[in-house]
Amino acid sequence: MNSEDSKCREIKDLQDKFTDLIADYKFTQNEFMKQESDVIALIDLAQACVLFSGQNYKAVGVCYNNIANLHYKNEKYQLAADSYLKAWYMAYVCLGEMTPE
Repeated sequence: MNSEDSKCREIKDLQDKFTDLIADYKFTQNEFMKQESDVIALIDLAQACVLFSGQNYKAVGVCYNNIANLHYKNEKYQLAADSYLKAWYMAYVCLGEMTPE
């Protein structure tokens, strides 16, 4: 690999890290709940689920719970129920009652 490829990869890695940090900040500061649009909040929460997936089951559970709350608020009851079930599953994983898939 030449030095130009190495520089491009380093810049891409740095961009990915900043993207993850911004998503993490939004999640920890509950910025998603202050969005004018529930759609944007759902996108932010879905990105947070992906970010924390496989490493922080409690955070993933909180994301799914908040996704469910938004669906419930918008009368999307089946989607809310599905998300509440995922949040419930993550809670059991955190308690050691179930193993992660």
